[in-house]
Amino acid sequence: MTTLSHQELDRHLATTQPAAPLYLVFGEEMLCQAAVQAITAKILGPSAPQHRLDRIEGSAPDALAEALARINTYSLLGDAKVVLLADTTIFESGIDIRTYLEKARLAHENDDPDKASRALMAVLAAQQLPPTEVDAEARRQLLAAAEMDIDDDGWLEALVTGCLSRNLTCAAAADPAETLARATTKGFPAGHHLILTAASVDRRRKVYKAIEAAGVVVDASVPTGGRRVDLEAQQRLLQDQVQRILGPRAKNLVPAAYQALVEKTGFDLRTFCTSLEKLADYVGSRGQITAEDVHQLLRRSKKDPIYAFTGAVGERRLEQALFYLDSLLEAGTHPLQVLAALTNHLRRLLIARGFLDSPEGRCWRRRMPYPEFQRQVMPALLAHDTRLTETVRSWRAEPQAVKGKRPSRSETDLTLVKNPKSVYPVYQLFLQAEGYPAAHLEAVLHRLAQADRALKSSGTSARWVIEALLWFICQGDDARYRALGR
Repeated sequence: MTTLSHQELDRHLATTQPAAPLYLVFGEEMLCQAAVQAITAKILGPSAPQHRLDRIEGSAPDALAEALARINTYSLLGDAKVVLLADTTIFESGIDIRTYLEKARLAHENDDPDKASRALMAVLAAQQLPPTEVDAEARRQLLAAAEMDIDDDGWLEALVTGCLSRNLTCAAAADPAETLARATTKGFPAGHHLILTAASVDRRRKVYKAIEAAGVVVDASVPTGGRRVDLEAQQRLLQDQVQRILGPRAKNLVPAAYQALVEKTGFDLRTFCTSLEKLADYVGSRGQITAEDVHQLLRRSKKDPIYAFTGAVGERRLEQALFYLDSLLEAGTHPLQVLAALTNHLRRLLIARGFLDSPEGRCWRRRMPYPEFQRQVMPALLAHDTRLTETVRSWRAEPQAVKGKRPSRSETDLTLVKNPKSVYPVYQLFLQAEGYPAAHLEAVLHRLAQADRALKSSGTSARWVIEALLWFICQGDDARYRALGR
C-alpha cells in the first residue's frame, strides 16, 4: 500500500479511512512506540483501555505462530481487534549488520548487557558465526562489513567475552519469514489488524515486499553512528522533539540551553525528551529555558563513546581528553580498554604522519577543505595503500591477487582507507596528524608501551598513569610521568 516516514504517520492516519489491516514499524525504539500508540488510537479510539491491545513479545518462542493464531481468531463481541508483535526477529536472517552492531555498542556503553547481547547474537546468528569463533580477525571482518572503525573493537571483544561467559548460543532456527509472507498475502479477518515492530528490516526480502503491498510500512529509523551525515540526522530529530514538546507549551529553548542539554543526555532520545519535559515544568510560567536552568536541574547521564576521547586526544585538547577519561572510567570502561583505543588511534596517526612526510604527501596542504582533499589527496592515498598492500604481500611470500579481485582487508592494518565510500574520518585523521611531528608520535608509542606495563605489573593508579600519558601526548613531558622512574 504505502511506505511512510515516522513524521508522515499522523497526517496519513488523519486522512485515511479505514485503518490498514497490517502495519510494520521499524527503527528507533521510542519512535516505534509513539507510532504504535498513534496507530492503536486510530483503530480502537483515543481512550481505548490498554488491555484492548493484544501484545506478544517477538523474542518469545513461536511468537509469530501465536500472533497469527490470535489475529485469525474472531472476537466474541465482534469488536475491532489489534495484535502487536513487538520487536519481532523475523527479519534477522537479513539484518542490517551496522544497525545491530551500533545498537549493541550503544547498549554496551549504556551498561545494558542484556540488550547488547541480544543485538550481537542476532548478528552472529545471521552470519552463522558461533561466539566461540569470534576472534580478532572475525571482529575485524564484522566491523568492516558494517563499515565501522575496525581499530575500535574493544567494546566488541568485551561483548563477545560476556556472551561466552553466559554460554549464549546462536543455533539456527526455522525462518518464519515465508510463513508471514503467505499469511500477509492471504489476509486477515475484517476488522482485525496486525502491527509488527522491528529494529531494522531488509527491504530486498520477499516478506518485506509482501507487507509493503498489503499494508503500511513506517520507517522510524535514525542513524546512530558517528559519521557527519549520521550526526546531522540525529540533530534534526532532536530539534523536532524540541518543537513537539515545547511548541504546545509556548516555551523556547535558547541555543546555549540546547547545547547544554545535548551535552547532558547525548543522543538518547527518551532521556532527552524526558529531560525537556522536566525543564518545561521547572521554569513554570517563564517562556524561556536557559543553559543555567539545564545545569541546575539535570545531572549528566550521557555515556561518552570512546571515539570522543580519542578524538580529543588526536586534536591535542588536553582538558577535554581528561574530561572524557573521567567519564569513561566512571562508566565502568576498563583502563586497559581505554589504553588499547588510545594505542590504536595514535598508531593510525603515526601512519598518517608518515604519508604526509613522504613525497606522495606533498598533495596535502595544511587545513585543506574536505572537497579538495577528496580531489587531490584521495587518489594518491589509494595508490599508496595499494602499493603498501602489495609490499606486505610480497614480504609474506603470498601469491598475487587474482586480477579484478579486490585484495582482502585483513592483509595489513597499515592502510588508511578502510572503506573508500566513507573517507571523511580519514580526512579528520589527517587534520589531527598535521599537528603531531613524527618524532613526537614515535616517542608517544614508546610511552604507550611503558603505560601498558605499568597498568599490568604495578600497583600504580590506572587513572594516574593514563592522565600522565595524556599530558605527554597533548603537551609534552610531565613530571608525574617521570616520577614512574621509567
